[in-house]
Amino acid sequence: MKKKSIYLKKKRILTLLILMLLFTTGITTYSTENKDYIKPRYQEYIVKENDTMWKISAGFINSSTDIRNFISKVEEINNIDSQKLKPGMVIYMPIEP
Repeated sequence: MKKKSIYLKKKRILTLLILMLLFTTGITTYSTENKDYIKPRYQEYIVKENDTMWKISAGFINSSTDIRNFISKVEEINNIDSQKLKPGMVIYMPIEP
């Protein structure tokens, strides 16, 4: 009787460990599959004569985005000051989902 009780406890523990392993594997697989959705995307833009950061940014945002915040993000990504744009410069513009 005692051997049967020990056997049942071991079986329960083994079952629990297998379930935990399957759960952890599922979570890990799901999170690595969805990393592409989190990864920021950028579009290269070549500055033209008379371009301003405001004009450039207006073409990359939707109506619900605050253009000032977007410009700050662009300046940070490119490590530039929007007042120092020059024709021919290449800047990276974040693409909004």
